[in-house]
Amino acid sequence: MFYHIVHYHPFISTFVDTRTPVCIIVARTAERRVIGGLFSSQSAAKEGESAVIAVHSAGEWAKKWQSHTQSNKLMIIDFAASWCGPWRSIEPAIKEMSARFTNAVFLKVDVDELPEVSKQWKVQAMPTFVLVKRGQEVGRIVGTKKEELQRTIQLHLNM
Repeated sequence: MFYHIVHYHPFISTFVDTRTPVCIIVARTAERRVIGGLFSSQSAAKEGESAVIAVHSAGEWAKKWQSHTQSNKLMIIDFAASWCGPWRSIEPAIKEMSARFTNAVFLKVDVDELPEVSKQWKVQAMPTFVLVKRGQEVGRIVGTKKEELQRTIQLHLNM
């Protein structure tokens, strides 16, 4: 195995896998295991520049989703977890992209706050970015693949 424990908590264990920069949820009855990747430094967006909208309730999600399905805008759903190192490493880049791609909607869904939403979208690892247009998934990026995410966003904005 390529894993070693970098953090231990009675319910959360963080493992580093040098092959994959994601946190993987492995369901356990008494614990949650997190398999993560290496951290990378990203330049942070300046305060106030981020246009990422954090969704904290099922009601809030329903409103945002309903609004989106009636729009032609590209929506990028960032499935996140505050305990996931790889997600934290790419967060500044996501904030910067949200400020740059103003004709897209960026939503952040915490998988622990809204597990039913992450289950609905079949999210198994963080970060996962689901791109949606007119209510349909048009792209999905799993991991800290900043350049691939930017290219995919640009592609769907130009369609």
